[in-house]
Amino acid sequence: MRSISTSASPILLGLSLLAGLSLTGCTKKENVEPNTACGTPATVRLCPGKTLMCPTEHTTLVLADGTRLQPTGPAWDAYQPQQQDGQVLRIGYTKGGTVAAGSLADVAVVLTCLETADRCGTKDPGKK
Repeated sequence: MRSISTSASPILLGLSLLAGLSLTGCTKKENVEPNTACGTPATVRLCPGKTLMCPTEHTTLVLADGTRLQPTGPAWDAYQPQQQDGQVLRIGYTKGGTVAAGSLADVAVVLTCLETADRCGTKDPGKK
């Protein structure tokens, strides 16, 4: 039996390997209990449809363990106009409130602290 080979196979293999290796630097798990200081890494996730309402209504912050937070509070309100899907933040939060109907979030939280971070979750020098 003869196998059919295409030139796309090595490219796909290379891209898969590159993607896997780039993620290995961010595997450190941190405590995901509420933390009022900016000690918890979280990734910004806009809603899947990316409609006009996404940046203001349906954004979640995803923790290292996969928990999706619905953020509120003055720190979040100040950050919202500049949010980017996939951006890593360092946050502090307290649990509170009710998750909005239709939200993808698991827990409603009030952010007590918010800092931008580099891709692995460490504080981004020069940014707050």
